[in-house]
Amino acid sequence: MVVTIAAVLPSGVDSSTTAVEVGSLAGLSGAPPESPIRLTADAALFEGVGLVKTAAATRGFDGEQSPDDTIYLKMNRLIADNLTIASTINGHRVTVRNDNRGDPNLAAMAGGPGSAVEAWAVVNGMDVCIPQKDLDKSADALGVHAAQAKKLIGNAYAPYRNLPVGRAGQCIPLGDLAPALSYLTESGGVLPPKIHTENLDLTVFQLTVDKEPGLSSLTAPTAVIGLE
Repeated sequence: MVVTIAAVLPSGVDSSTTAVEVGSLAGLSGAPPESPIRLTADAALFEGVGLVKTAAATRGFDGEQSPDDTIYLKMNRLIADNLTIASTINGHRVTVRNDNRGDPNLAAMAGGPGSAVEAWAVVNGMDVCIPQKDLDKSADALGVHAAQAKKLIGNAYAPYRNLPVGRAGQCIPLGDLAPALSYLTESGGVLPPKIHTENLDLTVFQLTVDKEPGLSSLTAPTAVIGLE
């Protein structure tokens, strides 16, 4: 079963639109969620991350203001293993689970080349796997901002230097690394083109995909839908 965002758009909305709010994915009826979306995944690949911002509170799907520790992420594409999306719609708890069991051809995907995926979320858990040397290299190109960027990077990695390196390399919590990534990207620094992450647990308050006409905003090839 393939679930795409076109299947859950409000009536009258063209699925080829270039800016689609994907919050209604959890609803299936086209109505907006009544609560933030809980998004979890065993692992995910973030491609083309161009901007990270901390303290990025925004108005959520339900009209309420998100917490002060909301993080903003902008990327081209997100590919997730064993993705689960859960929210409340019309008084019902709705879940969409894409259990691809590590098969990249069946992974859930938001966005793509030339797309812009934007998310405002509170991070309950998420390990980011980037070698410190890669971020230091990016910081070296920042001129007057280099010293501060490298200081923030060093502070983030310091508590984890003596821990074993996992299968994806040196992974540390996004909560610790976010200030460095925010300063780096807002100062013009470039992150690695592909960033591996593990143990995602996000409370998403807004999620949009700006894409080319005719492309799906989000695809979940093995989706199983639950309604309570």
